[in-house]
Amino acid sequence: MALENGQSGVFLWEKYTTHPFVVQNKCKCIGEVVTPWPCFVVAVRNEVIEKHEDLLRKVLNIVSQTAKEIKEDEKSSDNIAWRYSLDPQQSKSWLSETDWNYTGENPIEGYEVVVDYLSKLNLITDNQKENWKDRLFYNKTVSL
Repeated sequence: MALENGQSGVFLWEKYTTHPFVVQNKCKCIGEVVTPWPCFVVAVRNEVIEKHEDLLRKVLNIVSQTAKEIKEDEKSSDNIAWRYSLDPQQSKSWLSETDWNYTGENPIEGYEVVVDYLSKLNLITDNQKENWKDRLFYNKTVSL
């Protein structure tokens, strides 16, 4: 790990899955950056969508259904805690803070919030913000 070897001074990652490294003193948590954008995304090239749209739709449906089952299963937090060496209370917190798009709807409003947020932080220019829908994601979309 670059932090252990002194090759890196900082990294930004999800707080729950990195907590075991904090407990082991391999790194130190100095704060949180809460973001308004989704943590999980499926990205596919347009040519893959064109050739395999039905298969892609099936895969997305399986992912969404599995995510819903994980969210609703009372044993999930214990399973997550075991799998990722987390404190059970941390995995319950993570699960309560995490949600998925179970319906496959295109959450355009969410993307608009992200673009505005990035613009306010000066992480994207006005030129990058202009017509972002056309340039980033929306050549073709697949819904469930």
